[in-house]
This record gives sequence, C-alpha cells and structure tokens, in this order.
Amino acid sequence: MPSLRGHLAPLILDLHERFELTWSQTFVAVAPQIVTARVALNLMMNVFRGMAVQAVLRRDEGYFREMLAALKAILAIHVRPVRPGG
Repeated sequence: MPSLRGHLAPLILDLHERFELTWSQTFVAVAPQIVTARVALNLMMNVFRGMAVQAVLRRDEGYFREMLAALKAILAIHVRPVRPGG
C-alpha cells in the first residue's frame, strides 16, 4: 500500500507545475535580481497555506482581510502583469 506522501506527491507536483505555468504566463518580475516571479508565487502559496491552517484556530475575518491586503501590496511591488493593463 503506497504511503499518503507517495500518493499525493505526484498530484501536488502536477498542480504546482500548472500554477507556475499559469503564473509565468500572467506575471513577470519587476526586478528579478531581487525577487523572481517564481519566488513571489511560492511566497504567496506559503502564506495561503499558513492562513488556511491558522483559520482553523482563529476566526477573525478582519485579520485575514488585512493579511490579504498586505500580500497584495507586497506582490504589487515585485511582480507586474505580462500585458500592460492586464
């Protein structure tokens, strides 16, 4: 019987590959020598995962809205749409 990790790993890797493809077609780094678009995506995904876990214990919609606003502000500095106005 395969382990849970053995079962989920290929699925998660495929999902992340699709996220990265979509992200790379949508956003480019403003200053890739500082933060690449890929690192910005992974930072965002890790923040989302952390927020999901924290939401189990903390029921505070205002707090999470503030976190999302901060994440948007950080991303806006480091990535921009591939197409202007996009």
